[in-house]
Amino acid sequence: MSSSKDIEMPSIPGEATSNSKVSSMQSINDSIWQHFRRVDDETTTWRFNQVYSRFMLAQMIIVDEQPFSMVEEPSFRNFVDSLQPLWTHISRFTAASDCMKIFNCEKVLLKNKLFSLKSRIALTTNIWTSIQNHNYLCLIGHFIDDNWVLQKRILSFVTISSHKDKEIGKVVEKCILEWGIEKHVSTITVDNADANDVAILYLRDRLVDKNTLIMNCEYFHVRCIAHILNLIVRDGLSEVKDCISRIRNSVKYVRSSPTRAQAFEKCVKEERIAYKGVVCLDVATRWNSTYLMLDVAIKLKKAFQRLEDEDPNYSIDLSHETPSVEDWEKATVFAKFLRVFYEVTKRMSMSKHVTCNNYFQEIVRIVYYLNEWEKDSNSSLQGMSKKMREKFHKYYGSFDKVNVMVLIATVLDPRCKMKYVEWCYKKIYANDLQKVGMMSGILREVLQRFYEFYEKLVSSLEESQASSSFQPTGIDQSLAVDVGNDDDSGFDYDQEFLEEMRENIQDENKTELERYLEEKSKPIKSDLNVLDWWKLNTSHYKVLSHMAKDVFAIPMSTVTDESIFSTSGRVLNEFQSSLTPRVVEALICTQDWLNCVPTPTPFEDYLKDAEAYDSELNAFEE
Repeated sequence: MSSSKDIEMPSIPGEATSNSKVSSMQSINDSIWQHFRRVDDETTTWRFNQVYSRFMLAQMIIVDEQPFSMVEEPSFRNFVDSLQPLWTHISRFTAASDCMKIFNCEKVLLKNKLFSLKSRIALTTNIWTSIQNHNYLCLIGHFIDDNWVLQKRILSFVTISSHKDKEIGKVVEKCILEWGIEKHVSTITVDNADANDVAILYLRDRLVDKNTLIMNCEYFHVRCIAHILNLIVRDGLSEVKDCISRIRNSVKYVRSSPTRAQAFEKCVKEERIAYKGVVCLDVATRWNSTYLMLDVAIKLKKAFQRLEDEDPNYSIDLSHETPSVEDWEKATVFAKFLRVFYEVTKRMSMSKHVTCNNYFQEIVRIVYYLNEWEKDSNSSLQGMSKKMREKFHKYYGSFDKVNVMVLIATVLDPRCKMKYVEWCYKKIYANDLQKVGMMSGILREVLQRFYEFYEKLVSSLEESQASSSFQPTGIDQSLAVDVGNDDDSGFDYDQEFLEEMRENIQDENKTELERYLEEKSKPIKSDLNVLDWWKLNTSHYKVLSHMAKDVFAIPMSTVTDESIFSTSGRVLNEFQSSLTPRVVEALICTQDWLNCVPTPTPFEDYLKDAEAYDSELNAFEE
C-alpha cells in the first residue's frame, strides 16, 4: 500500500509553466517546512515523520544504487516494520517519484550555486553507450568556489542520437543553455576524435555570437592529454606488438581455468618469487592496462619459464609461440618506457587537484625521455622513440598546437612563472635560443592580452567601489619638510626618505602582472598548494587572482569522466535496463551531487538559497 502523502519539491527555474515562474518559490515554502522540518530541540520529544523517512529512504536508494523494487521486498518490509511499526509501506513507483523530486530539489540548489559563482566553469564531456544501446553524453562542470576549493559536478547525463559532428555540439549547447551558464563557461576539454573538432567549432560559433567566452573563444578547445598520450604510445606499441602478443597469450592460458592457475601458482612458489600479485589480462584498446599486464608478467617471468618445462599443454596451446628470452628482454625495456606515460596520465587525470599548472612540466618530462631513448643503444627503444616523437610533434610541435591556457597556468604557479617556461622551452627546442626567444615573446604577448581582458572584467565588477579607492600619483608635497641645513654629519636624511618613497611609487605604478613576474619565485620543489597561495594573496593580486581561479579549474583530461560511465554501468545493469533516460540522468546526477556535499544541506538554508535565487533571477529578467 502506498502512502497517499506526496513529497513537495520546488520546481526548476526555466521548467515551470508560464503561470508559475520561479517567483512562485515562496508558495512552496510552507509545504517544505511541513514535510522536512525535524524536531532538533533536545527538550522536545521526537516524533516519527513518515514523509521525512521517505525522503531519507530515497536518498539511500540514490547514493547506494539500490533498485526501486527494494521497497517491495518482503525482507526489507519486515526489517522496517521491526524498527517502526508506524511506517506506511510505499511502492516502487512512489520510491521512484521521491527520487525524481530529490533530483529536482538538488538541481535548484546547484543552479543557485552556479548562478552566483564569481568564477568561470570549465567543461569536460564524453559519450558512452549503455546496455540498452542508448548513447549518453555526460557533461561535467569544474570550477573553483569562493573558498578556493576545486569542485566538480555532473551537470547533464542525457541521450544523444549519434556521435556525429554537430549533433554533439547541439546537445552540449542545449545543456549549457538549460543550466544558464553560457556566460560562465571558460573551456571545454574533449578527446581527439574528429567529431569533437566539428562539435567545438559549432559551439564556438554559437557562443561567440553571445560574446560570453574568454578572448573571443580563441582558447575554448582543450585537448585531453590522456588521449594524446594514448595515440603517441600506440605508435610505439606497433614496434613490439608480436612480443606483447606472445606474453598476452601466456597470461590468457594461465587465467583460462582454475587447474592452470593452480599449476602456475605452484611454479611461482617453486621459483621462490616474493611477489604476491596475480597475472592480469589487458584490454587491447587501453595501453595502460597493457603496461599493468607487462609489469606483473615480468615479475613472474621465471614462473612462466618453469611452466613451459612442466606443462606440455602450455606450449601446444600457444602453437609453440611462447615468449622467448628476447621477448622478455624487450618487454622489460618497454615496461620501463610505458611507466613514464602511465605515471603522467595518472597525475594529469586527478579530479580533486589542480592539474593544468603541471601540464607543461609533464610534456617537458616526456620530451626528455624521448631524447634519451633515441640515444639508447637498444635498437627497439630507438625505433619506438622515433615513431612516438613524430606523433608528439603533431600535437606539441608548435605554439599554436598547444592551448595557451595551460602555459598561463604554469606562469601563474608561483614556483614557476615565466623563467620556468623559458627554461622548459630550451629543453624542448634543444637550446635553439632564437626559437626559445620567439616562443617566449608570443607567450608574453598573449599573457598581456589575458591580463588586460581580466583587468577590464575586474574593473567593471568593482566600478561601484572605484570612488573609495586611491592610487598615489606623485609625492605628497607635505613630505618635503624643511628641517634646516645645519646637519654636520654630511648625510641627508630627507633625501634618503624621498628616494625610498619614489621607489615605492614606481612599484605602485607597475601592473599586477609586472610585479608578480618580478617577485622571486617560490622553491620549485616546495610542497605548495597553488590554490591556498592565491587565496592568501587575493588582496595583493586582485586581477591575477581572478584569472588564476578560472585557469586552475581547467582539467587536462577527460579520463575521470570515464569513471562516471562505470557508475552508470552499475545503474543500468541487466535488471534495471527498463529505466528511462530521464530517470537514469536523475540517479547519476543526484548521486554525484549528494556525494559532493560533506553534510546534508539544512532545509532552512535551502529555503534561503531558493528565495535568493528567485530574487536574483527576477532582477536579471527585468
